[in-house]
Amino acid sequence: MKKYKKAHLLLTCLLFAGTQTIVSNDEWSLDSINKTELAFVAGGGLLVVAACAYVVAEVQKWSFRPSLPGKVCDQDRITLKDYYGDIPQEVTDFIEQFKDPKKYTKMGVDLPSGMIFFGKPGSGKTYLARAIAGELDCPFLAANSTDFFHTFQGQSKDSVVSLFGRARDVAKKHISKTAIVFIDEFDAIGSREQCGTGSTFSIEIINTLLSQMDGFASDPEISIVVIGATNLLHKIDPALIRSGRFDYKVYVDYPDKAGRKLFVDKLLKKYPSDVVVSSDWLAESTEGMSPADLVLLFEIAGRIAVRFDKEARDTVCFQQALGQIKIVSVA
Repeated sequence: MKKYKKAHLLLTCLLFAGTQTIVSNDEWSLDSINKTELAFVAGGGLLVVAACAYVVAEVQKWSFRPSLPGKVCDQDRITLKDYYGDIPQEVTDFIEQFKDPKKYTKMGVDLPSGMIFFGKPGSGKTYLARAIAGELDCPFLAANSTDFFHTFQGQSKDSVVSLFGRARDVAKKHISKTAIVFIDEFDAIGSREQCGTGSTFSIEIINTLLSQMDGFASDPEISIVVIGATNLLHKIDPALIRSGRFDYKVYVDYPDKAGRKLFVDKLLKKYPSDVVVSSDWLAESTEGMSPADLVLLFEIAGRIAVRFDKEARDTVCFQQALGQIKIVSVA
């Protein structure tokens, strides 16, 4: 880049010197310019125009450069003890493989390179993935499938490569030599419809993703694990999540009463609430609700408390909030 700037500056100086020589001539006229001078000025002008076009192209290139996906989430680290639902056996086996890999290596079992979480919306798939990263004490990089779709051809591939490049860097620096890459809404990348219609962007993203996963699978120094989350497992192309790439497919369900009570207890500590509010009563009254629904319940109860100038959420606020949520769900 510096070399191009120096060339443009030199050409501009030559053009300026040539025009000054011609203009300074007292007998200057169109007829007085010989062919050499005319060619010199014309050629210099074209070079300046080309230089300007190059600068404009560079500015546009950097202006439309997408932001790098994969935010490293190192705050509020949680483990499986903080998880509010039943821990699937597949998750326990997955963690054990990384904690004691030699035991599995003796049996000829390789470390997994991918896992798919599927279930209803708001069931806590992201929370469970963060708990796994906390249990393994390794970096956790979160991205959304929409982060890979861009306007210009080639930028989608660059986004995937940059995500895994960042994962590789943080894994090498971390003592565990492991990093988890979490991709939400995984079905948007490789749905059957997109793969069947030959979507250029989807095929480019999938091919790059698989090549990156295969590359890290053969790297003995570090482990990069991809955890994808989806609400629509049946829409993902089976070739993308076949065994060998995503060996674990885990269903994440809504929490039961005990899980809801654990989650409600955390929310009662987080949000201003009256001490007389019973977590057992809330857990009993919120049957069938997802963790996202419980957070919404506390949000609505907070608005009601503000409406009536209350300092904290009380039982009446939660009763009214429950009524609003149930009316919306029925509608």
